[in-house]
Amino acid sequence: MKFANIIYNKRNPRITIGDDVQLLSVENLYNYMGIDYSEVIRIPLDACWDYDGEEVVLPVSFPLLSYHGADITCFSPKIHPVFLGICILATELSENDVEYLKQHEPIGCRDYHTYETMKKYGILSYIGGCLTLGFPSRWEKGDKKKVYCIDVTDEFKQYIPSNIIEDCVFVSHTYYLNDLDVIPEEKMRMVYEEYINNARMIITSRMHGALPCIAAGIPVIFAKDEYSYRFSGIDDVARIYTKESYDKIDWNPQPIEYEEKKREIMDFDAKRVWNVYNNETVIDYNVNHLLTPRRTENCYIEFYDNTIEFINQNWGGVIDDIEYILWGTTQLAKMLYIYIRDNYPGAKLINVIDRVKRDEFCGVCAVAKEEISDFDGKFVFVCTGAAIQESNRFLENKCVYYQCCGDNIVHKSDYYK
Repeated sequence: MKFANIIYNKRNPRITIGDDVQLLSVENLYNYMGIDYSEVIRIPLDACWDYDGEEVVLPVSFPLLSYHGADITCFSPKIHPVFLGICILATELSENDVEYLKQHEPIGCRDYHTYETMKKYGILSYIGGCLTLGFPSRWEKGDKKKVYCIDVTDEFKQYIPSNIIEDCVFVSHTYYLNDLDVIPEEKMRMVYEEYINNARMIITSRMHGALPCIAAGIPVIFAKDEYSYRFSGIDDVARIYTKESYDKIDWNPQPIEYEEKKREIMDFDAKRVWNVYNNETVIDYNVNHLLTPRRTENCYIEFYDNTIEFINQNWGGVIDDIEYILWGTTQLAKMLYIYIRDNYPGAKLINVIDRVKRDEFCGVCAVAKEEISDFDGKFVFVCTGAAIQESNRFLENKCVYYQCCGDNIVHKSDYYK
């Protein structure tokens, strides 16, 4: 048996390199375990469900937010997954997913939302946080000068004190592939090394801008308008400011020291991987949370809550002749379909758009956007951030459409004509 890590191969044009730092965190775990990473098999993410190579152990510490057929999980029998820190948006799981997850208990969840879904189905689970919290501290502190502001909004900039903003370097983790001269994973490696070598402080709205830098011992100000469900778990380590507390930000933060907790997480994760590799009994069925969420109530389900607000504001009351289209066969799209079905029974889903898939989704067969001849009078919900540019260009002046996955981070190419 071999060790494996995924690789994001078929990338959409618009990417966030924060996805790739999660791959680097698995590499870091293997280094911690003493595994020669050059011998680790890289499996394309979209091949995990029908992989037919050597049997492998695969640490899973990345979000599972799309469907593959009718299921979210259920990898190839040649893959032996170790679920260390997953994030699943859907609260309704297929029978296959439930059975599969129970076969691979305990399930490490990155957030309390995912943990609650596991608990709902009687799946043994715990909150393991994000593996990016396991990166080593930078050994050389030095006299760093730069303050990197990663994807901070124009609105937030007004809160940054003048004596800090003069040292700020404003950067984004959002790219279009044609902006890059290396693969995204290597771009993330280069960016992270730049932070380690030069950052006096990080100011960011990105979870995967904050966590790796916190792990490295860099002072971080983590600020996001809303308290996302994704933060309920990692908030055990990270201090998170929301819009209501921006005026209380400590602009001289100190590195967060949690080396003992870090070793506990890494030792536990390494032991789980070794147990599966050696085909040994599960270590402990009385697993405690590795991280304790500070907040579990009233968390914002980004991309979903904002879309529900849009729907209620635009549809109002009970309307019988609404026709709508879902762009993207994602868990978000499925959740919106269920909400509309239950709250607007007169609304009708007439099309589903997907660039690749032609499967049935929510009772409708997915098609390419060019196959739809009439958008007039329809509402289109774009349920994947990867399609922001494509949908803006294609839908302009055709109909009312809503970018569900807009995160207030506007890339220069999002509206490129």
